[in-house]
Amino acid sequence: SLAGPWTEIEEQTQDILRNEFTATVSEFGYFAIADTRDVAPPSASLACDAAQLVNTPVVVDVTLSEPVTHLIPADITTTNAAISGLAGGGPQYQFVLTPTNQGAFTARIAAGALRDAAGNPNSASNVISRTFDSIAPGVSLTSDAPLEVQSAIAVSALLTDPSDEFTAADIAITNAAVSGFAGNGAIYAFTLTPLAKGPFSARVVSGAFSDAAGNANSASNALERELDSTGPTIVLSSEAPAVVEGEIVVTASVSEVTEDFTAADVFAANAVVAAFTGAGKSYTFRLLPKGPGPFSAGVEAARCVDALENGNAASNVLERTCEPAMLNLVSPNGGETLERGGPIQVTWESSGNIGTRIRIELWRRGTLIKTLKSKTVNDGAEMVELPAKLAPKNGYRVRISSVTNQGIYDGSNKPFRVQPAK
Repeated sequence: SLAGPWTEIEEQTQDILRNEFTATVSEFGYFAIADTRDVAPPSASLACDAAQLVNTPVVVDVTLSEPVTHLIPADITTTNAAISGLAGGGPQYQFVLTPTNQGAFTARIAAGALRDAAGNPNSASNVISRTFDSIAPGVSLTSDAPLEVQSAIAVSALLTDPSDEFTAADIAITNAAVSGFAGNGAIYAFTLTPLAKGPFSARVVSGAFSDAAGNANSASNALERELDSTGPTIVLSSEAPAVVEGEIVVTASVSEVTEDFTAADVFAANAVVAAFTGAGKSYTFRLLPKGPGPFSAGVEAARCVDALENGNAASNVLERTCEPAMLNLVSPNGGETLERGGPIQVTWESSGNIGTRIRIELWRRGTLIKTLKSKTVNDGAEMVELPAKLAPKNGYRVRISSVTNQGIYDGSNKPFRVQPAK
């Protein structure tokens, strides 16, 4: 360098490439050249305040190290997203990045996309990356318990998206209480206890909680069960009248399906249970009286169970009275001497269902001699006449029978004699 004072004359000029530089001339005629060209590339930095998992478009801020000639949406490279609302100037810009589909979406400014005033291309920016999730989380409630239960049941709640906001308070219940709620992420469990006999249920209403992206849940299925803590009831019935001649058919109607109801479960008084058959909720059997008089049948409590092992309640007691159909000739019953052509009174006793009409006949030694009355009211007595031309002999008998059931009959125990009229 040269000592002494300098008289500097500065002049800005350009070289042949039109790059600007400054020339300085001293008082001694020497000059120096200072290179003032801008050769530094501009840089861009992208920033976003949104969380990593979002369910809406996000706002992105662009900070440039120096102004550029222009910044337009085409200068920004995106993946699974679209740009809108680009605005700003100088070193600061801002735009909205809207995801196109579910999943990751990104934005960046590639190297060389921008130029500063000196024409220097930019260096590559950082990459802004977020994940788009706008799908509402679903909830599925399940239980291995059967449709009818005797007590509390275990319930599983499976979420399609993890959530730390799901709590017992989000469960809507009917005739039940929730306890033992536990879990995290996408898997939860709780106990559902019915409060009273009958249907009870649980469900999760829509909007009860949100996932990590802020999406409110959709409504779950309704988990429904029924509390059955009482045993089946049994009703015995029969179309037979109150008074019968013999066996009757009985129907046993059970309120719930049972597989262990048998003839041994039926108690009988003055009767025998036979031909027991049926399944599920309907059974039949024959009840045979052992003799005349009242007879009955019933089922005691806890003789059979339903599918949940609830024992049955005691049935009604089915009662009938056995009166076998019977005719008993009282007179003439043998040993009498009667006049031919004369009136005789025939009397009898009857029981059971023998009908309302009686036939009266005169027999001798196994041969029908004459029908004295083809039908008469079954009131226990009838006046008839013996034929006037009967042969006066021994060996006659009177026989009475039911008109509707001729298998029901009776006759004189011994023969009587007929003699001529006096």
